[in-house]
Amino acid sequence: QILFEAKRIEDIINGAVSFLKDSVPDLRLGDINGLLDAAVGVFEDDLDAQGINVVKNYSGAPITVLADREQLKIAFDNLIANAIQSMKGGGTLTLATSSARGWAIAEITDSGGGIDPKIIGYIFNPFYTTKAAGTGLGLKITNSIIMRHKGVIEVVNKLVAGATFSVRL
Repeated sequence: QILFEAKRIEDIINGAVSFLKDSVPDLRLGDINGLLDAAVGVFEDDLDAQGINVVKNYSGAPITVLADREQLKIAFDNLIANAIQSMKGGGTLTLATSSARGWAIAEITDSGGGIDPKIIGYIFNPFYTTKAAGTGLGLKITNSIIMRHKGVIEVVNKLVAGATFSVRL
């Protein structure tokens, strides 16, 4: 029964991820700085409650991307939520934007403990989590959204000093 139910849940989640992958994105021009602001705004109470300082190192000029605003906001929400969860005793969340060689770049950096090098290769796998209450779907969904936007997500890990998730669109 447990195996049957686990398989059923896996099929439901795979269907949701597939829907994200197969649905037609509503692509519109938008400023990546505004998208990050909208995403971090959702977490203001959590940031205050946990003593996390937000630093914004945005590009001086708007950086326009062709994106599905709602889906990209979900991706940024997931990255920011993970960053907050990694800084239990407070810290600094740094949001940065830039552009280089035709890419719009958004970076989300936390000052948490970094990612254990033994698990970093698994973090984008579905259902992989180190959190007691986690589903292991946040980074999988985030990666799917970024890929649908013909983008790339990379991780720079600094053990004990935090991690940076860099999204290139």
